[in-house]
Amino acid sequence: MLSTSINPDDRSKAGQIAALAGFKHKPLTREIIEEVLTDCFNE
Repeated sequence: MLSTSINPDDRSKAGQIAALAGFKHKPLTREIIEEVLTDCFNE
């Protein structure tokens, strides 16, 4: 999940959804983008 929220409650709620691979908040950095690509698209 990509969100503008930095509210810890939102992160906690997202953690309860099995279909989500993770929770990242904006603004995106190069490191976050590389992490998402590695975590979600690495074979």
